[in-house]
Amino acid sequence: MEEYSKLVSKLRMRHFDFLDRLGRVSNLGRVANEMNVAHSTATKMLQDIEDILGMILFIRNRRGIRATPAGIAMIKRAGLILSDLRSGHDELEVVHNGGTGKVRLGVFPVVAADFLPNLYLELGECLPGLKISIEEGDETRLAERLSDGKIDMILGRIEPSRLSPDLRHRVLYYEETVVICGAQNPIKRCDAGTLPRHTSEADWILPTSTTGASRLVTTWLVNAGFSPPRIKVESICPLVTVGLLSKTDLLGILPISVARTFIQLGLLKVLPINLPKTEFPVGLIYRRELESLPLIDALIECCDTISKRSE
Repeated sequence: MEEYSKLVSKLRMRHFDFLDRLGRVSNLGRVANEMNVAHSTATKMLQDIEDILGMILFIRNRRGIRATPAGIAMIKRAGLILSDLRSGHDELEVVHNGGTGKVRLGVFPVVAADFLPNLYLELGECLPGLKISIEEGDETRLAERLSDGKIDMILGRIEPSRLSPDLRHRVLYYEETVVICGAQNPIKRCDAGTLPRHTSEADWILPTSTTGASRLVTTWLVNAGFSPPRIKVESICPLVTVGLLSKTDLLGILPISVARTFIQLGLLKVLPINLPKTEFPVGLIYRRELESLPLIDALIECCDTISKRSE
């Protein structure tokens, strides 16, 4: 407790800004120029921080400086603190202009067609005036941005084994994944007996091979005695998938809630393929230190309400 009190009383936001900059450029001279201070001032600032913490953060040599494990940990923590500060500033601006705050959501395509619009409507009832920033991406990129404090929460498929220790998750529901083709694709006329062979010979558009969705197709084909899918295009964007399928003989996959609209429009056909049941539920992922914040609690409650309503 005494050590913590020392950090609170002596570490300043300027120190965190300094560490964040130094972690990005690994050059004291450049950081000094960015902060508009003398090189000697930057050197002393680093020495002061190390004295406060009681450990070496950077190793100096003739080629520059290199972060120690303690330095790497403090650089990440400095980035999180600054990101939360920027987020707090943005939220205060929203409140000042009559809103109730701001939340930065990272979303996977699986929630875009149905769950996300319902969440927006639910939040409008529970938190009128809330400003929502939405960023779409794949699981690896969004998880990194969440850990770095660039977003507040992820809404999408959860692979617990791939989550870092600083992240928490909450399961909401399971979403079926279907194999699809364009309405003009002749493969739709294949019978169930020959379909696996034709799909193994076809070209595919899939998310990256490391994602759980792609592994569903690989597992199905391998279990049927065929080679993994021949991936010609990698994309997580549903509109890219639909656009290519509607003009080519590629095969692809989509969550059923996303595919349903395009099926009704006559652009896509669902192939009679029973993919293995996904092990990865749809849910929320958030940083451990944010789980007790009122805004995060409200978001979780709204998401729980929607998932229960659809059961």
